[in-house]
Amino acid sequence: MNTAITNQETFIIDANVRETYMNRIDVLEKVKGLLLLPNVGYATTKQVAEFYEVDRVTLNKVMERNKNELIEDGMCYKRYGEVTNEVNRQDVNLLSLGVSYRGTSVFPRRAILRVGMLLRDSAIAKEVRTQLLNIEEKATSEAKVSDISEEMHLQMAVSQAFASEDINTLAQAVTQLMKFKQRHITEIENKLQEQKAVIQTLAKEETQYKDPKKLLRKLVNHYSTLIHGTVSTNRGWIDLRRHLVNKLEKGINLKSRRTNARKSNPRASYISVIHPEEFKIIIPAMVGICVSSGVDVSDIMKDA
Repeated sequence: MNTAITNQETFIIDANVRETYMNRIDVLEKVKGLLLLPNVGYATTKQVAEFYEVDRVTLNKVMERNKNELIEDGMCYKRYGEVTNEVNRQDVNLLSLGVSYRGTSVFPRRAILRVGMLLRDSAIAKEVRTQLLNIEEKATSEAKVSDISEEMHLQMAVSQAFASEDINTLAQAVTQLMKFKQRHITEIENKLQEQKAVIQTLAKEETQYKDPKKLLRKLVNHYSTLIHGTVSTNRGWIDLRRHLVNKLEKGINLKSRRTNARKSNPRASYISVIHPEEFKIIIPAMVGICVSSGVDVSDIMKDA
């Protein structure tokens, strides 16, 4: 299996990853000038859509599917009068900024950043995610330099203790150096486990599977057996189809497709209505469901 990992996908599918970066609201200004309502620290739905250069329908879907996260970030609905009082400026046309007389949803910077992590196809959102990844890469490089410096210092301490022929000092210096090395071995092992999960979850856009239909059946059946105790009730497929409708920006409605297909073919299955190009999206989605539920699929993916 030839896999090219798109790291940006981790933001879209993993709420824990998003939460890790929620303090980096500074990237919004680096990517594009962010316009907020005057005198307040939030933007309207219209302003957020314009910032990410998407239509309101696309933004509304993201809001609906990730409502709880966005509410925790401070997204809320405000009436026209509330916004007018908070802005407190006579020279501002609130209607033109997206505040209708009924009101509008408003987004603090944290919520605006989260939207950027969730919008799949927006060029601006992609750049936001790129900036976040660049920050992580820079931090990793700085940490490596610091680690090299620390290791050199510990090695020098060992050399000096050896030269002084002080057994106690030498023992202490060697112990400190071994602790340093053991700490890094543990960190590497943990990182490998994380990467393994990411690869399983995100083996996506450039992946060529030997037999995508067979692979998807294996994944769903394995998940159904471990989570629901059976493969005969379609529970695994139901979980997958709900995920595809509710969690993808451009939802895939397998239930509707199968219902239509059964008008001419009563035996039509969920897998029979999946378009060939969609397997590169649906298989990683199923892997993600498995991983988040604690279902190990590494053996299945080895021969994919």
